[in-house]
Amino acid sequence: QGVWGTVWVVTMAPPDSTSLWMSLGGVAAGCGNGSGNTVAGLATANGFPFSFAFQLVAALLAGLCVILVLTPWRWFSTTLQD
Repeated sequence: QGVWGTVWVVTMAPPDSTSLWMSLGGVAAGCGNGSGNTVAGLATANGFPFSFAFQLVAALLAGLCVILVLTPWRWFSTTLQD
């Protein structure tokens, strides 16, 4: 989340939803940390090498990148409200 996530939310979120957007960013970060630890722990406990979690994430991110490249750019356009 950090500084740049906060700057983006303050700039792009509707004024009455800023706190909700910030909260959802924190929830997403927590879910990512929790699921990452779970996958890595279960994988190593079942005999997979330590690198398995990294390889799994790399494959998932590569798939997401392909989806992003194939998605029409107009779906991602953002405009600032006056």
